Amino acid sequence: MLTTALCSLRKDPKNLQDNILQTVERFVILLYDRTSSVEFIDDARKDLFGRKGRQLSLLPPTKAALYQHILRSILQAGFHWGRLTSKSCDHPSPGLWGWTCPEKWKSMWTLLPDAASSCKELIHCRCRSRCIDCKCAQAGLKCIAFCTCKGNCENI
Repeated sequence: MLTTALCSLRKDPKNLQDNILQTVERFVILLYDRTSSVEFIDDARKDLFGRKGRQLSLLPPTKAALYQHILRSILQAGFHWGRLTSKSCDHPSPGLWGWTCPEKWKSMWTLLPDAASSCKELIHCRCRSRCIDCKCAQAGLKCIAFCTCKGNCENI
């Protein structure tokens, strides 16, 4: 299925369909957790961070970041490498394919806001219940879905 999706992109790089995105998304999820049954990468991030305790640096990209990476890959492989033997040099603007050019071309990593602006949301605890003096309580926050208690505790 992945091979079919990638071959489809190589033949027609402008035709990025939802089913191709879903196939690539599922493949990336399996790269990070080969036993996962999760279909969406943002759900996989939540599961790996909350339930399995993975560090942020070991999580898959967000869906928004993955999409930008896919666009850059299509530009490189589909338009540049895929047309090396063609006489036509009809290449699209990189600005439409995951790049930005304030002064010079740079990768656009994501369209989401920086994580630093929401770091408090990343605090979570490993308490199972009766979270009175956990990391969340110490930070003055309620327990959330990422916590082992799933927010069903006395830290209110």
